[in-house]
Amino acid sequence: MTRKKIMNILKFVVSITLIYFLIKKVGVAQFTEDLKNLNLYYLFWAFLFNFISTLIQAERLRIIVNGQSIKMNYLKAYKFNLISTFFGIFLPTVIGGDVVKMALLSSHSGKRAVSIGVVTIDRVIGTYALVVVALIGGIVGRKYLTNNIVLYTVDAFIIAFLTLLTLNIKGIWENLWKFIEPKFGKKISSINTFVHTLQSYSIFNSYFLKAFIWSLFFYMAIVTSSYFVSLSLGLIINPLVFFVFVPLLSLASMAPISISGIGVREGVSVVFFSTMGISSSLGVLLSFIPFVLKMIMGFVGGIIYTITEKI
Repeated sequence: MTRKKIMNILKFVVSITLIYFLIKKVGVAQFTEDLKNLNLYYLFWAFLFNFISTLIQAERLRIIVNGQSIKMNYLKAYKFNLISTFFGIFLPTVIGGDVVKMALLSSHSGKRAVSIGVVTIDRVIGTYALVVVALIGGIVGRKYLTNNIVLYTVDAFIIAFLTLLTLNIKGIWENLWKFIEPKFGKKISSINTFVHTLQSYSIFNSYFLKAFIWSLFFYMAIVTSSYFVSLSLGLIINPLVFFVFVPLLSLASMAPISISGIGVREGVSVVFFSTMGISSSLGVLLSFIPFVLKMIMGFVGGIIYTITEKI
C-alpha cells in the first residue's frame, strides 16, 4: 500500500472519529430536535446566497483564465467550478478539487503549466480576500467581538494580511531571501517559488484586482448565507461574527488531516460558538448545514461531469 493511500485512510479515520465524538457528546436526540425546529424560510435564503456565491466564483475564474490569454466563456467557467466542487467534497481537503480543476483547464486550453498557474493564483486571490473579510469584521466590529478566541483569530488574520502584503513587495522579499537562503537553501526553496508566483500576479495587476473584488463579493455571499443559517436555527448572533467565523472555517477545511475538512470543521465551530454560550449541537449545525448546501451544488457538478466531461 502506497504512502498516499495510507494517508487518505488516516484522514478518513480522523473524520469518522471526530464526527463520532461530536455525536456522542451532543446526542442524536438533540440534533433531531434542533433540525425539527429549522425555519425553512431563512434556510431558503441561506441556500440562495450559497447559489449566488457559485455564480460569483465562476466569474472570478473566468477573469483569471482570460488574463492568461485563454478564451473561456462564463458557462464553461461555471461548469468547471461546479465539477471541481463535487470532487472537492469527496477528495482529501478542498485542495482535491483544485487538482480536478487543473485537469479540466489543461484539457480546455492545452496548456498544462498555465492551467496550474491559473488554479494557484485563483487560490491565492481567494486567500487574500479571505483575510480581508476577516479584517473587516474584526476591525469594524471589534467592540462587539469581546471573546478572546475571536479576538485572537482576528489578530492572526491581521498578521497574515500584513505578511501577504509584504511578500508581494519584491525588494523586501529579495533582501530577506538573501539572508535565509545560505542557512536553509533547498529545504525551503518551495517557499521562494511560491512567493515568486505571488509576485508574478502583482496586487496592482488589473486582472488581479478584478478577480480580488469578485472574491470579496464571493465571501460576502458566504457570510450572508451563514448568517441566514443561524437565523434558521433560531439564533440571534451579531452578523459581524460571521466575518471572522467564515474565514476560520475555510482554513479549518483546508487542514490536510481529514476528508474535505469533515469533523475538523465541525469541531472548530463547536469551540468557536461555545464561547458565546451556544450549544454544541447548534455549533455543529452552524458549520454542517452550510456544508450540505455546498454539497447540493456539488452534486449538480457531479451530474454535469458524468454527462459532459472526461478527464
